[in-house]
Amino acid sequence: AIAEAAPCRVVDVALLDTLDDEAAHPSLAVSGAEAAAAVSLLSALGFSVDVVGGLCGDAALLKLARSLFMKSLEALVIEFEAAMAHMAGRDVVIRSIERNLGPQFITFSRMLLETDRIHAGRRSVELQEAVESYRRAGRSVEVPSAAIRVLQAAAASWRAADAPAPDAGAPALAQYLARYLARQHEAEELRNGGG
Repeated sequence: AIAEAAPCRVVDVALLDTLDDEAAHPSLAVSGAEAAAAVSLLSALGFSVDVVGGLCGDAALLKLARSLFMKSLEALVIEFEAAMAHMAGRDVVIRSIERNLGPQFITFSRMLLETDRIHAGRRSVELQEAVESYRRAGRSVEVPSAAIRVLQAAAASWRAADAPAPDAGAPALAQYLARYLARQHEAEELRNGGG
């Protein structure tokens, strides 16, 4: 709709990499009738660029698909970190995960937790938009739907007065999140007549 209404040429550009990990050449997906013209300019700026469709909106749809995965993964990581924060043997589980998924995944998971402290609110909204788009298209989005609630709860926790500073480090963030989510769970149980 924007491309059709705009008086100028429009290129749909979707950032597909996080900039938090300082990737050497962040990935962009571009689409639209003028996408090919943007490739050399964006490549010269240090981006890795792929043309992904002839319509404005094609790149945005891929960005939403990436959000379904990455923001659901973030919710899984932060919920896992909170669940394991105070458990003896946490390191045994982390080593097992690292043997299966590699040290890069462990580093990335830590980065997800640390950036969640800053970005959970925005990311929950972005995931909600992605879920709504894919739901309208008739796709199953049960896991991302649940992840929205996790990210919303995390965002609320980081707004609390006793939340640690953004640079507190992953262990402190996980321990705080564990306490906050446990209190939220207990409150919900009481509201529902349990416990």
